Amino acid sequence: MKPMKGKLKDKHSMLLEIKDLGKGRNLIGNLHYGGKRETFSIPPSTVGGEKSAVQKFIHKEMRIVENRSEEEKVFKTSFDLINVVSWLKRDSKAITAYEDGGRKKLLEHLKSLRKVLKDSIPAPERMERHVDLSEIRESYENLRNSIGTIPKGPETSKEVCVRMSGAESEYRNYRKKSEKILREVNDTIRSVENSIDEVEYF
Repeated sequence: MKPMKGKLKDKHSMLLEIKDLGKGRNLIGNLHYGGKRETFSIPPSTVGGEKSAVQKFIHKEMRIVENRSEEEKVFKTSFDLINVVSWLKRDSKAITAYEDGGRKKLLEHLKSLRKVLKDSIPAPERMERHVDLSEIRESYENLRNSIGTIPKGPETSKEVCVRMSGAESEYRNYRKKSEKILREVNDTIRSVENSIDEVEYF
């Protein structure tokens, strides 16, 4: 990429450079803020789905401030929007929601996902419907295999089931991962809600 112009950085507190290297190659970018630069790259294995969704989001939700070429552009942005882009890169169900109904549908998906993650042991059909994150699906399946049928009653019955099946370790592992992702989902929800409310960050 070309060096970022000093005047451009002085005028805008946060900028996103992206360069599309073409079919089968990475979408690369630099986020400039507070004198720092954060680099990201979306690999070609995601070109068919995630890459196009991220591109759509960037072009729809951010404003171009420098059009260097067809492949390389600079956008005025905010950290919150970058946070949403990061989530789109990892959650295919979020991509589908955004493509179906923009930020409104994306927000609905994220809030449904939050409800699932708050449940100590969600039902399999809820996981299937709302969660497509490999880092938590594996630990959930390990827990599910250890305890068998998941009780539909109150939280206390689920905790009793965990103890009786000797699955405390699997339960702790699942909850640790789900709580981490829950924090990230809450951050992304705040970002999307702020975007919808058109809060100005710069």
